[in-house]
Amino acid sequence: MNVILIMSAFWVIYGIAGILGFQIIRSEYRGHDWTKAYVRLLGVSWLMLGVPWLLFNRIAVHTAANIGTGLLCIILLALAMPSIVFTFFIDKKYRNILKNE
Repeated sequence: MNVILIMSAFWVIYGIAGILGFQIIRSEYRGHDWTKAYVRLLGVSWLMLGVPWLLFNRIAVHTAANIGTGLLCIILLALAMPSIVFTFFIDKKYRNILKNE
């Protein structure tokens, strides 16, 4: 469970950095008028990934839940799906914008 805590804390910090505009992005996405919006949306996607995992970890540790590895993987994947889908659509949108420039 400590690995989940460390990963989720990193994702939350990286998401906050993204919302503030400090995030590492690929070079072809830099220097456009939409770059700030892109970085902020990526920050939101990192928060969408980190916050549910962080809450799940705190709840599981607090309740001393005895969760098997298989169930743990399914729960974590389910919690990650909104972030994965959101990131997919954001990346697709900005890749099309980049292609049309």
